[in-house]
Amino acid sequence: MIIMRGSKGFSLIETLVAISLASIATLALMHVISHASNTSANALNRFDSSLMMSVAASQVNENMHGRTMSMYEILSARYQIDHPRIAENLKESSFHIRYFPKEMIDPFISMNLSAIDPTASQAHIFVQKTVLENKGDKRIFFRMPADTQ
Repeated sequence: MIIMRGSKGFSLIETLVAISLASIATLALMHVISHASNTSANALNRFDSSLMMSVAASQVNENMHGRTMSMYEILSARYQIDHPRIAENLKESSFHIRYFPKEMIDPFISMNLSAIDPTASQAHIFVQKTVLENKGDKRIFFRMPADTQ
């Protein structure tokens, strides 16, 4: 008769259960990392788009109203762009431009200034408004015009 003494290792079932649990934990961790990576990439793309639109808005003028222009066309009017890869990347981004040279806004629209001071006149500010749209991303930029009359 053979007598079995206590085993010193893990059984096959215990090993399979441990590997399964480790695999599930690893997959969950990979999912979290993938989601964080996608979120970070989207935020970076939105930042790049916002920065590019801001630069484009600073170069827009009344002659560009209603046109769809590439970033290269907008910037090459003021800057010399002679690096071919940069030029190609700028040509890939295009914007539909709407330019409003003088638009009046009232910063105190929700306040009744005459209730505070009966002699106060309404304060108005004139701004240049530029609307840029790129692949569904719409941004509105305001700047003070040189002529504020």
